[in-house]
Amino acid sequence: MFFFPYKADLGHDQIPFITIIVAILCLAVYFGQANNEEKFFDASAEFCKQPTKPLVKLVMSKTFGSSSPQSCFNNLTSIYLAEDSSAYINKAVAEGKLLNGYSKERGQALSIAIIEEYFDDYKLASPGYDTQQLWYAPQSWNPLTMITAAFAHGSWDHVIFNLFFFFAFAAAVEMIVGSVYFLAVLMGLSVGTHLLYSLFLINAIEPRPTVGLSGVVMGVMTLFAFFLPKGKIRCFFWIIFFFRRFSIPAWLLVAWFLGWNVFDFINDDGSSHVNFQVHLTGGLLGYLFGWILFRAQRKRVIELAALEPLY
Repeated sequence: MFFFPYKADLGHDQIPFITIIVAILCLAVYFGQANNEEKFFDASAEFCKQPTKPLVKLVMSKTFGSSSPQSCFNNLTSIYLAEDSSAYINKAVAEGKLLNGYSKERGQALSIAIIEEYFDDYKLASPGYDTQQLWYAPQSWNPLTMITAAFAHGSWDHVIFNLFFFFAFAAAVEMIVGSVYFLAVLMGLSVGTHLLYSLFLINAIEPRPTVGLSGVVMGVMTLFAFFLPKGKIRCFFWIIFFFRRFSIPAWLLVAWFLGWNVFDFINDDGSSHVNFQVHLTGGLLGYLFGWILFRAQRKRVIELAALEPLY
């Protein structure tokens, strides 16, 4: 089943340059991510197929339960993608089995040194993982990756569906507020959603990094609903052999998506890869931006569209 909005039913004769540029950037960034990811994992698999010293195999087996190529691949990539690779190795060694013939302290120190040397060799053979440089790690509080993470994605499905939703609302919002203010709103949503994500996870033991335009998309959706709550959004629905196009008032569509995210957030058991916190904070910030910055403009837009405000 597919359901997605694709266009605001709002006539305009201007080209939404910022909206188009953001869409192109997202596609270009993920194209680069996908190519790099394939090279990274291929190089990792090839490295783990190479013969290793007996002592390395013994330490890997004691620490991770196996020294097979698959175990090597899983664990070396996990160490690489960890926020702190040294802490990851130390924890794994502490939880693993002891080396025979050594005291606990001496055995663990030797195991850590051997794994770190093996990991250094692996890094030399690896092309690096570009997504790690782009994602936002909530414990980093890095303003640059707060922005780059919005343009990076986890899969082609992720980026394409985000852009469908983004374009449906963003083109109209850009026409309403103008390209300069719209760009400022996008930057504000990118930074604001990630700041709030860091605050939400400030006491988390292993906070997960995040990528995607979803928080910005939710913010643009609620900002559009702020301007034109009764404005119609054209949607497409398809299931098996049945498909249909229809229009839905913006306030109803936004309320449905926010409600859906609230439900999923409350019932999330930690297994979902969807960042519900960023979705919800994006929706909140979008409406707040409208209320704080664009109240006068909202009245003018509603009058021009011949619609009554809906509170």
